[in-house]
Amino acid sequence: MNKDAKVPAVVLSHGSGGVDSNLYDVWAKELNATGYAVLITDSYKPRGVVETNSNQELVPYPAHVADTMNALRMLVTHPQIDAARIFNIGFSRGGSVAFDTAWPTWSDPVNTSTVKFAGHVAFYPGNCNIRYRSDDREKATAPILLVLADRELEEAQNVAVCSRWHDELIAKGNNIRYTEFKDARHAFDTLNFTYRVNPRTTCQEL
Repeated sequence: MNKDAKVPAVVLSHGSGGVDSNLYDVWAKELNATGYAVLITDSYKPRGVVETNSNQELVPYPAHVADTMNALRMLVTHPQIDAARIFNIGFSRGGSVAFDTAWPTWSDPVNTSTVKFAGHVAFYPGNCNIRYRSDDREKATAPILLVLADRELEEAQNVAVCSRWHDELIAKGNNIRYTEFKDARHAFDTLNFTYRVNPRTTCQEL
């Protein structure tokens, strides 16, 4: 490979459990193998927080989004990163982050020199029951792929509500696709669960 060639990158946004092994041992490993640089943001440890499963208010959600946007802000200045091919993938709470960073209301407060994420993948995200006034006047700045758990098995979110909301946003002209994984529970990609997904296949869908 040409040492001067620029490579695509992925910012991984962790869930309420914090940065755990699946980010390093599953996602970063697979993405590195396919030629992506990976930056894993940690919105918890620098703030003295281990997890927010027990109390989501320990780290305000907007701070989590801002951390991800600042990761993009940093990556676009790196001489070996292709600024036009930086993606955001998130899981659970981080899946909500990966979804929201596609919308100007959330992304514009952080100055990234007009660069936006090239695509967003949200795994089993939350926040589907929240609506914003900006939903009717904004468009997503890049394609969004949502990977949802089985609606009969998802413990943390009402998948039917998510699907209905996504259909509404698609009808308004947004480039959004979603898929529901049969027999998959919340956090099905983690190492201690039976259900797994192939990160390479997911990246190809972008």
